[in-house]
Amino acid sequence: MELVKIDGFAVQGVSVRTNMQDEMHPESGKIGPLWMKYFSHMENVEHTSNCYGVYSDYASAEHCEYLVAGAGEGGFPVKECSTVEISSGP
Repeated sequence: MELVKIDGFAVQGVSVRTNMQDEMHPESGKIGPLWMKYFSHMENVEHTSNCYGVYSDYASAEHCEYLVAGAGEGGFPVKECSTVEISSGP
């Protein structure tokens, strides 16, 4: 594997706060519905950029909560969207 330096950039889409316990059960999992929501908004948009799943904002190990964003470059066609900043680095 080769490390590649990237410049920072921003992505926009939808996000949800979840935890591993909820994701272990289909009835409480939030990541699947997150992607369904993201792609339902993108189906009528000409979107040629990359699509990203961004996991961030981890809470303590005790709670194991984190934020998941389904996002892409180039804007998102919904007013209530999340913006995630990706830092530059190797």
